[in-house]
Amino acid sequence: MIGVPQGNVLVPRLFIIFLNDLAEIIDDPMVGLTKFADDTNIVVGEKLVDDLISRTGKYFDKARELFNTNSLVMNEQETNIVVFRTNRSKKRPASVALINQDFELST
Repeated sequence: MIGVPQGNVLVPRLFIIFLNDLAEIIDDPMVGLTKFADDTNIVVGEKLVDDLISRTGKYFDKARELFNTNSLVMNEQETNIVVFRTNRSKKRPASVALINQDFELST
């Protein structure tokens, strides 16, 4: 296992170094990426829920591949999917299956 103790001053710097390439694999100008300390947010927008789930899965897989390449572990228990929608949006799944795990959706 590779790592540094949680709370160490090196954690944010190492995280940024290891995840710097994430911006290059998120090659879509309509997908937002924010990184702060040891948190990363990938913001995906689509008009149709099925397209949103598909696109989210694509970038989730890319991020996970980068994590594996850099010997990082994604904490699925702390991974959240939040769906923002208008009142007119009728279709909303209760969960999304990514990496063989169901993630409950927050709205």
